Amino acid sequence: MGGKTKKILFVGIASLIVVIIAIQVITSVKKREQVNQEAIQEAKHKEEQAKVALAKAEAKKKADIEESKRIQKFSDLVTKISEHSNGVIEMVTAGRELNHWRGNVYINEQSWFLMKEAEKKSLTELVGNDVKSSIVNSGWGKKEDKAFIAFYTVKNNSESELKSGRKLLNGYSVER
Repeated sequence: MGGKTKKILFVGIASLIVVIIAIQVITSVKKREQVNQEAIQEAKHKEEQAKVALAKAEAKKKADIEESKRIQKFSDLVTKISEHSNGVIEMVTAGRELNHWRGNVYINEQSWFLMKEAEKKSLTELVGNDVKSSIVNSGWGKKEDKAFIAFYTVKNNSESELKSGRKLLNGYSVER
């Protein structure tokens, strides 16, 4: 091998080495770009998840505030019912069951037993309608929702006994 051939061979090998290094650098740069793009995409995804989580949290907070307002409004409405009863009605509660509203009216036992049958029927009809209206007017329920109102007498501020409940068709059944 002559000097020129060695030089050409040397230049060829050097060129080949430069090409290999260039390919490795290009590959490395492409991998870095790909990793950077993936990191950017992941950051965007996490940012979107954070936005969604924040929106859900804000919606839940708003719903909780609205529910609190409805509960307070219902409480105010049934407090008025109790106040206008002159001590006959001690407490009113309500809650949603599977497919209807359930209202419980707690009546002073002595007042209940002193009432005539017609007074009991009138009280249960009027107060039952007022409780249903309170559920609707507080924003809790809708006008077309079914509501079953039960009347209990209260003994010693703890014991209660069912005295009246809505009949299947109309009105209330009243027990002594």
